Amino acid sequence: MQTDLLEVESNSVIEIIDKGGIMMYPIIALSVITLLLVIYYLITINAGIIYSKKFLVSIQKNISQGKFEESVVIAQENNSAIAKVIAKTCAFVSNTPNAQVDEIMHIADAEASTQAAKLSGKISYLADIGSIAPMLGLLGTVMGMIDSFLKIGSVDGVKPMQLASGVSEALITTASGLVVGIVALSIYTIYRGKVSELISTLDSTTSYLTSQISAAVRTGNRDQ
Repeated sequence: MQTDLLEVESNSVIEIIDKGGIMMYPIIALSVITLLLVIYYLITINAGIIYSKKFLVSIQKNISQGKFEESVVIAQENNSAIAKVIAKTCAFVSNTPNAQVDEIMHIADAEASTQAAKLSGKISYLADIGSIAPMLGLLGTVMGMIDSFLKIGSVDGVKPMQLASGVSEALITTASGLVVGIVALSIYTIYRGKVSELISTLDSTTSYLTSQISAAVRTGNRDQ
């Protein structure tokens, strides 16, 4: 009994997709992409993408001792956002003997902004899907209605069942596009909040480490 019910439901889904017309295929593709993006975000978008405690302990020790060249090497071996900021900043300090504090702050802020933009860009695909999916559904609706009106305008006339196929195609693609779009935008909203928190953490950590770098430069405590 349960097996028969599953078969009926499976056939119903396939029928709905088939009745939805050709625009159902890109909509389904977008739904699969959305699922893959969510899995990718679950794995990658977390505090570890900003920094690791082990890295912070190691880099602060080197910065406090003015070992900027060594700090660059350590930072380049780490893939976190703050590591990229520190690598850029320490490289500038190491290569610029007379580096000023405002110049150091500018370099750090610029790289932090770049990393923040990359992080925001990771989730922008969901917003794109949220916009494209309903438009594909609308296109499917227009195609279905065109098909219906062409049948109405035919010389032989049209039977109600023939007209229903075009109308059903229009409704199915509209509903499917809206569902995918709503889901994608909902998930985007959730991750946008999470990314905002991570960017705030990046900014505060950048400010803290940059102040330590500036202090080391002001006191002349640096690589010789």
